Amino acid sequence: MKVYNVIIALASIFVLSSCEGNGKNIEFFAPKDDASKNTTDINTVNGSIMVLQRIALPKNAIITVTLSDASLFGVPSVILSQKSYNTKGHQSPFPFEINYKKSEVRPDAKVIVSATISVEGKLCYVTESLYEVVNNGVDNNVDMVLTAVDSDG
Repeated sequence: MKVYNVIIALASIFVLSSCEGNGKNIEFFAPKDDASKNTTDINTVNGSIMVLQRIALPKNAIITVTLSDASLFGVPSVILSQKSYNTKGHQSPFPFEINYKKSEVRPDAKVIVSATISVEGKLCYVTESLYEVVNNGVDNNVDMVLTAVDSDG
C-alpha cells in the first residue's frame, strides 16, 4: 500500500509541475469595450426632474431615468441607457445626467428620455409627455415633469 501511495504522489507531482508552464503570465480573456476607451463616442443627456405635487418623497425613493429609441411603431422601444438615483431625502427638482454611446443611435432614430420614481418597488410617478432628445436638432438638456400614478388603477 505504501508503494501505491508513493506512486500516486510522484505522479501528482509530475502532473502538477508540468502544468506550471514556463513562468509565462497568463492573461485571462476579458471582452474589450472600445467605446468606453473612446470618449468621443460618449455623449450626455442632462436636465432636471420635477414633481409638481406638494408631497414630500420618502428618503428611500428611487428615480430611474431611461434613454430609449422609440422609432418603430408597435414595437417596444430599445433601451440605450438607464440610470437610477437614490433621492436620499432630497426633494424636487432632481438633476440628472445619463450617458449613451453615439454609435448606438441611428441618425433617423426617435430618441426619448423618460423617468419614474418608485418607493419600495411600487411605481409612484411617471413622465406622461414624450421628451425627444439627441436627434432632429433638439437640445440634450431637458426638464421633465412627472405626474402621480393612479393608485386606484
